[in-house]
Amino acid sequence: MRKLPRQFSKKKGSKFIVFTPSSENVKQAFERSQKLGITPNSFTRGLGRMTGFLGEIAFGLLYPDAKYVGGRCYTHDYSLKGKKIDIKSKSCSGTPLPHYTASVNCPPDKDPEAGYYYFVRVRKDLSKAWLLGWLPTPRLLKSGDYKKRGEKGDDGFIYRVSGYHVPIKCLRLPLSL
Repeated sequence: MRKLPRQFSKKKGSKFIVFTPSSENVKQAFERSQKLGITPNSFTRGLGRMTGFLGEIAFGLLYPDAKYVGGRCYTHDYSLKGKKIDIKSKSCSGTPLPHYTASVNCPPDKDPEAGYYYFVRVRKDLSKAWLLGWLPTPRLLKSGDYKKRGEKGDDGFIYRVSGYHVPIKCLRLPLSL
């Protein structure tokens, strides 16, 4: 395994990589979110943008060869060795567990557009992020469970947005991209 950058750690026995953001990382995420503003259909009223941008920043620091294109491209956030990678981040209040899901939101009549999806969980207070792993889009479409908005999951959760969902334990290792 390659040596992790300074802000990253990995506990023995865990698949996840933990990122501890600096105040500069949080500031950068805030500046990106301010540029974008709040979308009309946002149920987090813009707070999700901070989560998303902090996940993107963590990925960029873990993969320094990746080129950030998220500011000008709407299908993916990074390019790395010809791969188009979209970073998907969710907020959480505690350490993610393997049976939790990673999600890619999309309408029922449109497949996701990036070639790869990389999943991150960001603590609600922005003090920590877990880089969970990734999947190529064909694998997501094959193994993911598509749920429509308003549909109820096996656990009783009602989905607010349509999209593909896959258990975190089915993701490829975070450093293997």
